[in-house]
Amino acid sequence: MWAWILSAALLAPAQPIDAPVADTQPAPSTWSAFEERYLLECRAPVGISVEPVVRTVRGVKYRIEGSRVVREGAAPKRIVVGILSALKDVTPETRANVQRAVAAFKRARVDIVVANGDVALNEFDLEEAMKLLGQTGFPTFVLIGNSEGRGAFNRAFTLAEKEYPNLFNINWVRHVDLGVVDLVSLAGYYNRPFIHQKSGCHLAPEDVEETGRLVDQLNAKGRTVVVVSHAPPKSRGADAIDRAEQFGNVGDPEILKLIDERKIRFGLFGHILEAGGRASSDVRLGKPAKPKKKHPQLYVNAGAASAMPWQLLGGKTARGMAMIVTIEASGASYEVLRLRK
Repeated sequence: MWAWILSAALLAPAQPIDAPVADTQPAPSTWSAFEERYLLECRAPVGISVEPVVRTVRGVKYRIEGSRVVREGAAPKRIVVGILSALKDVTPETRANVQRAVAAFKRARVDIVVANGDVALNEFDLEEAMKLLGQTGFPTFVLIGNSEGRGAFNRAFTLAEKEYPNLFNINWVRHVDLGVVDLVSLAGYYNRPFIHQKSGCHLAPEDVEETGRLVDQLNAKGRTVVVVSHAPPKSRGADAIDRAEQFGNVGDPEILKLIDERKIRFGLFGHILEAGGRASSDVRLGKPAKPKKKHPQLYVNAGAASAMPWQLLGGKTARGMAMIVTIEASGASYEVLRLRK
């Protein structure tokens, strides 16, 4: 029952979204001007450069260069990522889930946190949700999903960022160079009728292709790319990370095309609550990947960190979930965190 209700909420048609206004102004030269310029936009173009701003988070320096962020210092052999997907609300129960996740992240020596969409369903919760993510203390990379309005999301981010400079908006930052791997972001959602806000963020095929050109550049340098998005790629079969009850496989075909054509071996996704906690070693075929085992290719659905109960495929009920994903050039592994029984 819960799965049906939540799937309907995720996939129910909404009002047509407003298209962003075409940008004809000169490129900004400072980070503050960059933020002001793209405040109402889904994303900034790839390759926009500004005067660098350096932030130190947990002893590591991150250089913001515009639509790219670079981790300074010697490249680590691996990167450990904590994923908090689909926070959705700021209830006491969800706040407690985040605290449990952060404790687990600290034990696992997580390097960064990724919050990949549906940060808050209610516009008035967005600022508190951003602060809650900032309170993790980790370098935290946030991304819009299909529930938030782009202006509300970006405004909430800029307000929270003043108090929590460990927050990074990967709607605007399209490329995060972490030394050992490179995150590339795909903000928003591909299917317009199912974006919940009129001012939501549509992920069009041309936006995915722009990211593809960035991936081409990274591949030419022999880099290891990790794609981060709210919605998973289109997959196949009942075990896939994009499997929705009663709707089948509902992932984004353009993201699958991006992964296939550019040979992207790793991906961090969410959105389909019923399939939360799943991972695939072959995303096209929906081949399951076992936890705590290294895989040459790995694509995960982190589920929802929200304490709102939902039913997983298979019948179990979840009340909060997160993931820890360890990535290095040769492969990746994952661990599912059950945040509330």
